[in-house]
Amino acid sequence: MSHSWDGVRYVSVSDWRSPSAIRGLRDFSSLRGASLASAAEDYFLSQSEVKSTEGGLEIYLNQFVITDQNQMRNFVCRVEGRAGVYDRVELRLRGLGISEAGKEPMLVVESDCLSEPDPKAIGAIRVPIPMAQIYELRPTDQYVRFYDDLDSRVQVVEMVSEWPKEWRLEEVRYFLSTDSTQSLSFKAGKKKGSPLRALQLSWPMEETSKSL
Repeated sequence: MSHSWDGVRYVSVSDWRSPSAIRGLRDFSSLRGASLASAAEDYFLSQSEVKSTEGGLEIYLNQFVITDQNQMRNFVCRVEGRAGVYDRVELRLRGLGISEAGKEPMLVVESDCLSEPDPKAIGAIRVPIPMAQIYELRPTDQYVRFYDDLDSRVQVVEMVSEWPKEWRLEEVRYFLSTDSTQSLSFKAGKKKGSPLRALQLSWPMEETSKSL
Protein backbone atom coordinates (compact mmCIF):
# COMPACT_ATOMS: atom_id res chain seq x y z
CA MET A 1 0.00 0.00 0.00
CA SER A 2 1.26 3.50 -0.74
CA HIS A 3 0.06 6.98 0.12
CA SER A 4 1.24 10.41 -0.90
CA TRP A 5 1.17 13.66 1.06
CA ASP A 6 2.60 16.87 -0.42
CA GLY A 7 4.52 14.91 -3.03
CA VAL A 8 6.20 12.60 -0.50
CA ARG A 9 5.35 8.94 -0.89
CA TYR A 10 5.04 6.64 2.12
CA VAL A 11 5.23 2.94 1.41
CA SER A 12 3.83 -0.01 3.32
CA VAL A 13 5.10 -3.44 2.29
CA SER A 14 3.49 -6.66 3.57
CA ASP A 15 2.03 -4.92 6.63
CA TRP A 16 5.38 -3.28 7.44
CA ARG A 17 5.53 0.50 7.15
CA SER A 18 8.85 2.16 6.59
CA PRO A 19 9.45 4.84 9.23
CA SER A 20 11.07 6.93 6.54
CA ALA A 21 9.69 9.07 3.74
CA ILE A 22 11.03 8.56 0.26
CA ARG A 23 10.39 10.28 -3.04
CA GLY A 24 9.76 8.15 -6.09
CA LEU A 25 10.14 4.65 -4.68
CA ARG A 26 9.24 2.38 -7.59
CA ASP A 27 6.78 -0.47 -7.18
CA PHE A 28 7.33 -3.24 -9.74
CA SER A 29 5.35 -5.90 -7.88
CA SER A 30 2.87 -6.28 -10.74
CA LEU A 31 5.64 -7.11 -13.23
CA ARG A 32 7.22 -10.45 -14.06
CA GLY A 33 9.97 -11.84 -16.27
CA ALA A 34 11.19 -9.64 -19.12
CA SER A 35 8.85 -6.78 -18.15
CA LEU A 36 10.32 -6.66 -14.65
CA ALA A 37 13.91 -6.80 -15.95
CA SER A 38 13.20 -4.00 -18.43
CA ALA A 39 11.62 -1.76 -15.77
CA ALA A 40 14.51 -2.41 -13.36
CA GLU A 41 17.00 -1.56 -16.11
CA ASP A 42 15.33 1.73 -16.98
CA TYR A 43 15.16 2.65 -13.29
CA PHE A 44 18.84 1.85 -12.80
CA LEU A 45 20.02 3.78 -15.87
CA SER A 46 17.99 6.85 -14.93
CA GLN A 47 18.71 6.86 -11.18
CA SER A 48 22.10 5.23 -10.50
CA GLU A 49 24.91 7.26 -8.97
CA VAL A 50 28.69 6.86 -8.81
CA LYS A 51 30.94 8.30 -6.10
CA SER A 52 34.71 8.24 -5.71
CA THR A 53 36.39 7.14 -2.50
CA GLU A 54 39.97 7.20 -1.34
CA GLY A 55 40.50 3.66 -2.54
CA GLY A 56 38.03 3.21 -5.35
CA LEU A 57 34.49 3.77 -6.56
CA GLU A 58 31.02 3.19 -5.15
CA ILE A 59 27.93 2.60 -7.25
CA TYR A 60 24.56 3.37 -5.64
CA LEU A 61 21.43 1.51 -6.71
CA ASN A 62 17.95 2.58 -5.62
CA GLN A 63 15.59 0.30 -3.73
CA PHE A 64 12.37 -0.85 -5.38
CA VAL A 65 9.51 -3.20 -4.60
CA ILE A 66 8.91 -6.56 -6.28
CA THR A 67 6.99 -9.76 -5.52
CA ASP A 68 8.91 -12.32 -3.47
CA GLN A 69 8.85 -16.14 -3.59
CA ASN A 70 5.73 -16.15 -1.39
CA GLN A 71 3.92 -13.80 -3.78
CA MET A 72 4.14 -10.96 -1.26
CA ARG A 73 5.32 -7.41 -1.96
CA ASN A 74 8.81 -6.85 -0.61
CA PHE A 75 11.93 -4.74 -1.15
CA VAL A 76 14.43 -6.13 -3.65
CA CYS A 77 17.16 -5.95 -0.95
CA ARG A 78 17.34 -5.65 2.83
CA VAL A 79 15.99 -2.49 4.50
CA GLU A 80 16.52 -1.56 8.17
CA GLY A 81 16.90 -5.16 9.35
CA ARG A 82 14.04 -6.47 7.21
CA ALA A 83 15.11 -9.22 4.82
CA GLY A 84 14.54 -8.36 1.18
CA VAL A 85 13.89 -10.71 -1.70
CA TYR A 86 17.64 -10.99 -2.40
CA ASP A 87 20.71 -10.66 -0.16
CA ARG A 88 23.53 -10.24 -2.72
CA VAL A 89 24.10 -8.02 -5.75
CA GLU A 90 26.56 -8.48 -8.60
CA LEU A 91 27.89 -6.00 -11.17
CA ARG A 92 29.67 -7.01 -14.37
CA LEU A 93 32.06 -4.46 -15.86
CA ARG A 94 33.77 -4.76 -19.25
CA GLY A 95 37.27 -3.31 -19.74
CA LEU A 96 37.49 -0.83 -22.61
CA GLY A 97 40.24 0.13 -25.01
CA ILE A 98 42.36 -2.97 -24.56
CA SER A 99 42.13 -6.55 -25.81
CA GLU A 100 44.55 -9.33 -26.62
CA ALA A 101 43.96 -12.48 -28.67
CA GLY A 102 40.24 -11.79 -28.64
CA LYS A 103 40.14 -11.39 -24.86
CA GLU A 104 38.22 -8.49 -23.33
CA PRO A 105 38.77 -8.21 -19.56
CA MET A 106 35.83 -8.25 -17.18
CA LEU A 107 35.38 -7.50 -13.48
CA VAL A 108 32.59 -9.31 -11.64
CA VAL A 109 31.95 -7.38 -8.40
CA GLU A 110 29.73 -8.90 -5.69
CA SER A 111 28.58 -7.55 -2.30
CA ASP A 112 25.80 -7.69 0.28
CA CYS A 113 22.58 -6.11 -0.91
CA LEU A 114 21.10 -3.73 1.64
CA SER A 115 20.08 -0.11 1.95
CA GLU A 116 22.51 2.33 3.51
CA PRO A 117 21.21 3.90 6.77
CA ASP A 118 19.45 7.19 6.08
CA PRO A 119 17.28 9.01 8.64
CA LYS A 120 15.24 10.79 5.97
CA ALA A 121 14.63 8.10 3.37
CA ILE A 122 15.05 4.47 2.47
CA GLY A 123 18.73 4.57 1.60
CA ALA A 124 20.34 3.54 -1.64
CA ILE A 125 22.13 0.20 -2.09
CA ARG A 126 25.89 0.80 -2.02
CA VAL A 127 28.19 -1.45 -4.05
CA PRO A 128 31.90 -0.70 -3.41
CA ILE A 129 34.54 -1.39 -6.06
CA PRO A 130 37.99 -1.34 -4.32
CA MET A 131 39.87 -0.31 -7.46
CA ALA A 132 43.12 0.66 -5.70
CA GLN A 133 43.42 -2.82 -4.16
CA ILE A 134 42.39 -4.49 -7.42
CA TYR A 135 45.02 -2.59 -9.42
CA GLU A 136 47.71 -3.63 -6.95
CA LEU A 137 47.08 -7.23 -8.01
CA ARG A 138 48.86 -8.89 -10.89
CA PRO A 139 46.70 -8.54 -14.03
CA THR A 140 45.55 -12.12 -14.40
CA ASP A 141 42.35 -14.13 -13.96
CA GLN A 142 41.64 -14.52 -10.24
CA TYR A 143 39.06 -14.41 -7.46
CA VAL A 144 39.58 -12.11 -4.47
CA ARG A 145 37.52 -11.68 -1.31
CA PHE A 146 37.70 -8.35 0.54
CA TYR A 147 36.74 -8.63 4.20
CA ASP A 148 34.91 -5.31 4.40
CA ASP A 149 31.50 -4.45 5.88
CA LEU A 150 29.69 -5.72 2.76
CA ASP A 151 31.74 -8.89 2.22
CA SER A 152 32.83 -7.64 -1.21
CA ARG A 153 34.28 -10.09 -3.71
CA VAL A 154 35.81 -9.57 -7.15
CA GLN A 155 36.42 -12.03 -9.95
CA VAL A 156 38.76 -11.06 -12.79
CA VAL A 157 37.90 -12.81 -16.07
CA GLU A 158 39.64 -12.87 -19.48
CA MET A 159 42.32 -10.51 -18.17
CA VAL A 160 45.05 -9.24 -20.50
CA SER A 161 48.63 -8.11 -19.70
CA GLU A 162 47.65 -4.73 -18.20
CA TRP A 163 44.70 -3.19 -16.41
CA PRO A 164 42.28 -1.15 -18.55
CA LYS A 165 41.85 2.50 -17.65
CA GLU A 166 38.14 2.52 -18.45
CA TRP A 167 35.28 0.16 -17.66
CA ARG A 168 31.65 -0.01 -18.76
CA LEU A 169 28.98 -1.49 -16.51
CA GLU A 170 27.18 -4.14 -18.57
CA GLU A 171 24.97 -6.14 -16.22
CA VAL A 172 23.37 -5.99 -12.77
CA ARG A 173 22.19 -9.12 -10.97
CA TYR A 174 20.39 -9.53 -7.63
CA PHE A 175 20.47 -13.05 -6.18
CA LEU A 176 20.18 -15.24 -3.10
CA SER A 177 23.43 -16.48 -1.56
CA THR A 178 21.67 -19.71 -0.57
CA ASP A 179 20.35 -20.33 -4.08
CA SER A 180 21.99 -18.33 -6.85
CA THR A 181 19.42 -19.59 -9.37
CA GLN A 182 16.90 -17.31 -7.62
CA SER A 183 17.87 -14.04 -9.25
CA LEU A 184 16.85 -10.89 -11.09
CA SER A 185 19.22 -9.60 -13.75
CA PHE A 186 19.25 -7.02 -16.50
CA LYS A 187 21.67 -5.55 -19.00
CA ALA A 188 22.98 -2.13 -18.07
CA GLY A 189 24.00 -0.96 -21.53
CA LYS A 190 22.35 1.69 -23.65
CA LYS A 191 19.12 0.52 -25.25
CA LYS A 192 18.60 1.19 -28.93
CA GLY A 193 16.53 4.34 -29.36
CA SER A 194 16.66 5.16 -25.63
CA PRO A 195 17.94 8.50 -24.26
CA LEU A 196 19.29 6.63 -21.23
CA ARG A 197 23.05 6.07 -21.17
CA ALA A 198 25.34 3.28 -20.08
CA LEU A 199 27.56 3.83 -17.04
CA GLN A 200 31.23 4.26 -17.90
CA LEU A 201 33.96 4.43 -15.25
CA SER A 202 37.64 5.32 -15.28
CA TRP A 203 40.51 4.47 -12.94
CA PRO A 204 42.67 6.16 -11.80
CA MET A 205 39.69 8.42 -11.59
CA GLU A 206 39.96 11.55 -13.71
CA GLU A 207 36.30 11.83 -14.53
CA THR A 208 33.37 9.53 -13.80
CA SER A 209 30.27 10.16 -15.82
CA LYS A 210 27.36 8.59 -17.59
CA SER A 211 28.41 8.49 -21.19
CA LEU A 212 27.59 6.70 -24.38
